[in-house]
Amino acid sequence: PNGAWQLFVRDDASGDIGAIFTGWSLSIATVAMTNPLVNLSVAVTAAPDPVFVTDLLSYTVALTNAGPNTATNVVFTSTLPASVSFVSANPSQGTASTNTNGVVVGSLGNLAVGGTATVNIVVRTTVVGSITNLVTVGANGTELLSAMAVATVQGLVFNTAASSVTTNGDFSLNLIGRPNRVYVIEVSSDLITWTPIFTNGTLSGAVSFIDTDRLSQRFYRAIEQ
Repeated sequence: PNGAWQLFVRDDASGDIGAIFTGWSLSIATVAMTNPLVNLSVAVTAAPDPVFVTDLLSYTVALTNAGPNTATNVVFTSTLPASVSFVSANPSQGTASTNTNGVVVGSLGNLAVGGTATVNIVVRTTVVGSITNLVTVGANGTELLSAMAVATVQGLVFNTAASSVTTNGDFSLNLIGRPNRVYVIEVSSDLITWTPIFTNGTLSGAVSFIDTDRLSQRFYRAIEQ
């Protein structure tokens, strides 16, 4: 509060009228906290992001106590997305487990000034889409804090931007899958009967295929083996 203070007045009336007759002043009153609260912060991250469906996703919850006192009885909850299955929860201190509603609950004990604690939560994804994990943290003498992590769960993706008809009339097909997986590309003219025409020879996850059949209009699909 020390330093020069300025007052800005906006004249929104027509004509040159108006005045500040009594001047202005600013009074600042300070108070001493007899029982300072602890200053907790929480952050949660998800990795890998994006993640392929059925793969493992790891959430890392990080708590920090900036003081001025020790945070006592630190607890947290992690409300997992409905479209994942719980695998494990490992805190750097205290305990953590999941309840019947799919919520991970934990008791981390006390956290000293400047101290940090982490919780690693592992889940398995089951559905393609965007998923959110909401984490809530509290301790004696503090309000509840919350943070969230949003991750994208993807499946086998046809790269439409890189798939096109070549200059000689062939069709170049590209898809993005998981590394170290075998993918079979199949074709159909009626979406009922499917015939395999290509199996990827690389395990990088990227599959490229050129269809030289220029006489047919066909549907394509890819199957992970």
